[in-house]
Amino acid sequence: MRIYNVFTNKTLNNSIFVEDKFSFLAFFLQILWLLYHKLWLPALTILLIEFIIFTSLEQGIINDNLATGIGLVVALAVAIHAKGWYMQSLFKQNYSFNGIITAINIDEAKLKFYTQTYKEE
Repeated sequence: MRIYNVFTNKTLNNSIFVEDKFSFLAFFLQILWLLYHKLWLPALTILLIEFIIFTSLEQGIINDNLATGIGLVVALAVAIHAKGWYMQSLFKQNYSFNGIITAINIDEAKLKFYTQTYKEE
């Protein structure tokens, strides 16, 4: 079973389902994933960290192994926190948290959520 966080914007009449899991796409494509989800500050922070690593490597302050290790730690941190940052950005876009749905896939999660929502009305 997968866990989905449901966010709804009443004015846009829109719901977003965010799966609660490690983001492999954010691990491999950190900057692109952050920019796609309009997470400007984390993207800028990662760019700054990568620039510092690259500059330190070019000046001989750190060696290749340390630069690779730091890069992997940064990528891992982004992948772990990416969904949380995205959910925080949804709050800033006037989305409200509507609950957690457990389902086999996204389609079943949507079906459960909308069935439950319209049943209450």
